[in-house]
Amino acid sequence: MAIIKFVEHDPQAVSTPYWKRLAWFVGLWSFSTVAMLLFASLLHMLIPR
Repeated sequence: MAIIKFVEHDPQAVSTPYWKRLAWFVGLWSFSTVAMLLFASLLHMLIPR
């Protein structure tokens, strides 16, 4: 099973490239930033001053 490779923690068995980890980090960070900005804009439009 594939989960055994993660449980064993063998670096040779599970070798994720550095660029792929970095791409996931940048993608998730940018998605969360955009979501926060959209939510803030929505609140700004809904709540009058």
